[in-house]
Amino acid sequence: MPASVARPRRPLARSLDLESRLPLVPLVVAQEVITEASHWLGATLPKSWTHELLFRAQGCFLHAPSFRKNLHRPGILGRDYLYRFMRHWLAACLKRDRPELFHRLPTAYASGADLPPRPAITSMPPAPVDDGWLSPDARLLAAI
Repeated sequence: MPASVARPRRPLARSLDLESRLPLVPLVVAQEVITEASHWLGATLPKSWTHELLFRAQGCFLHAPSFRKNLHRPGILGRDYLYRFMRHWLAACLKRDRPELFHRLPTAYASGADLPPRPAITSMPPAPVDDGWLSPDARLLAAI
């Protein structure tokens, strides 16, 4: 083939579109990660972060061959890989915009680890012992 004849190339954006290769998975994973963290923290997180997580996933899918390769691993490994990255990116959003919530997260969450189960509150803290030194007002407050 002569050097002056160029081979036609397929468009990059069309062949590497994350949503066309994995239709609903990125959107569902982003919503699930935000909902999971919101429930775990007991705070409402902005729904606009869903779009930010999708934008980051699309950028990595377009520009990182290893990211594309790991998303297409067999079974649920590819989906779990996407979950880990979305958790990592959500931790970055929290650190940037809501640092007080970021510091309540487990340290491993910033690396994409699952959130541990929240410990259940099994009992009320013990009431203070009235040894005769409490005023009547303090006894009323302690009884509440």
